[in-house]
Amino acid sequence: GPLRTYGLSVKENETVLKYADGMTVKQIAEDTGVTVNTVNYYLRKAYRKLNVHSRQELAALLNESDHTAKKENPALAKLNPKQRKMVELLCLGHTVKEIAEEIGLSAHTVKDYVKEIYATLDVHSRLELAALVNNFSLPPKK
Repeated sequence: GPLRTYGLSVKENETVLKYADGMTVKQIAEDTGVTVNTVNYYLRKAYRKLNVHSRQELAALLNESDHTAKKENPALAKLNPKQRKMVELLCLGHTVKEIAEEIGLSAHTVKDYVKEIYATLDVHSRLELAALVNNFSLPPKK
């Protein structure tokens, strides 16, 4: 994950993610099979490496690294803002008609846009589009 770039060990990383997720130190200890002291030790070391001082700061840091991962999707960088909005709506399952209403274009124009988007991103379906946008890799076609 993004935290590994800070030099966290696997155990520190695991502990921090569980803690940021809202688990208590006691729950993490039971979940990972270590003592409460060990969990606190991992958290102290991780906080030092991450330069955070509270669960809020930790959550903010994790959120930030999540968003930067999404922002830098190279595929979407090729699209203009209107196309990006359409991609978002397509991935949410909206119909061409719904997208046309939302953006204020005719359904025909939206279809043309969708064709352009597919060509630009080299995808052939909503599934491929969603996979690309979410950085999933689909199994190769048989």
